[in-house]
Amino acid sequence: MAIGGVLAGHLHKGIGDTVRITAGGRSADYLITGLTQSINDLGTGSYLTEDGFRRISPQFVPSYLFVYMENHTHISDTIQTINTRFGAQVTGVSNDHATARNILGTYGTVVAVFASLMFAVMALIVVLILVLLTGAMLVRRRQEFGIQKALGFTTGQLMRQVALSFLPVGIIGALAGCLLGQSFANPLVSALFRAMGLLKLDFILPAATVPTVCILIALLTYGISMLAARRVRRISPCVLLSD
Repeated sequence: MAIGGVLAGHLHKGIGDTVRITAGGRSADYLITGLTQSINDLGTGSYLTEDGFRRISPQFVPSYLFVYMENHTHISDTIQTINTRFGAQVTGVSNDHATARNILGTYGTVVAVFASLMFAVMALIVVLILVLLTGAMLVRRRQEFGIQKALGFTTGQLMRQVALSFLPVGIIGALAGCLLGQSFANPLVSALFRAMGLLKLDFILPAATVPTVCILIALLTYGISMLAARRVRRISPCVLLSD
């Protein structure tokens, strides 16, 4: 038999162990030959062969038939053929592949929304930190910027100087965060879905995702630093000399 991975964890059982099943006053021991993962029953379902189930229910008559196809594009044609050939003998035919895709698509949307919210929160934190650091830098280096203005530096040049001073740290932080995210994304998502019965999930992360996020964070760092550095316009060499 094969049992759900979540159920196996609850029973502290694994492949090669045996479990006793009792039904209708009959009991039998079964060898666990595999583990399954499924959203159905939150991963606590079990699967027996027809002969295996008859050990505890000799009068068992199968009422469901699962057909596994190598080519998913022919599922609709197969369903139509079954309905045409057997007619009223079949109560209903469902496309479990499409159902599973719809369910996983919903969860995928949830994950995408969650990731977008996390990115928004991260961007807000970056903005707040950059505004505070830029303000502190302008106060600390006020006299230095005033001297540079007296020497002929324009406001735009000083703004770019401030923004570029934060850019290396922003790029290093973005790279470190993206690499850590790429390494731990699947384990974290798997942990979230484990309670639903899905023990192992491998989300495909497009190769362009990491460099794209790094570039966006670098542009965000530079842009916010430039906006925050606009206060350098208030620094006047004449005021500094009078002070």
